[in-house]
Amino acid sequence: MNKNIFIVLIIGTILNSCKVMNNNNAIYQSKEFSVYRDSVVQDFFVAKAISRTEIVSNYVSPGNEYVSPEVKFKFSINGADNAAPSGKDNGVICAGGAGNYESPVIKFGDQFVDSTKVPAGEYLKKATRLTWRVDMNNVLQSFKD
Repeated sequence: MNKNIFIVLIIGTILNSCKVMNNNNAIYQSKEFSVYRDSVVQDFFVAKAISRTEIVSNYVSPGNEYVSPEVKFKFSINGADNAAPSGKDNGVICAGGAGNYESPVIKFGDQFVDSTKVPAGEYLKKATRLTWRVDMNNVLQSFKD
């Protein structure tokens, strides 16, 4: 009996070490997602930094077809709500175009709210692409100071 328990423990230890070796590139890993040096993976969705200035993702929202074209967002450093006070979100309107939108350059810490009027019956199109542009010069200067 003790011999069987010992064999099960050895097999379990070997399997567990294989799992760790396969995931040794992960900076953080949980049941929900994994964080790597250049990407975040959740199920089969991947957000990957392809350069210092561009991130691509294959994420597809499970939302319905009647989603507002107003996209609210906030820039963040290290996951903190540090670009602006609570309730001071940025907002862009992704309507009236071909589905490819680009924000104006928004200075980190400043608020931008798009004043574009949303046409009646206009919703966010499927496969909409939005490029956010942010000016981080004040942040970089504070690192130097």
